[in-house]
Amino acid sequence: SKVISMRFDEPVVVASFNASCLTLQEDLARADGQSYRFTDDTYALDTSAYDSTAVTRLDVQIGPDDYEAINSLSRLGKSETAARITARPCLVEDVAGNLF
Repeated sequence: SKVISMRFDEPVVVASFNASCLTLQEDLARADGQSYRFTDDTYALDTSAYDSTAVTRLDVQIGPDDYEAINSLSRLGKSETAARITARPCLVEDVAGNLF
């Protein structure tokens, strides 16, 4: 599956998700590591059991263009133990409007 699941300590607003604030990168210890910043081809899914706009588990569908771009890199995403996801403080808002 091409879905990333993220858990938050407090509810976040699904509609506020900004994929361009999310980066997949090789292990932080590598100076020459590859990375990829997601585009709006990748989007949040509302997988809550109810018609909810805020969730503590946010599932993100990796779009086909982003998936192909990641696969075109020689090392990135080839091993779970050598990949990290980083987020800038514009990824998503909580219900009080605070950015994460």
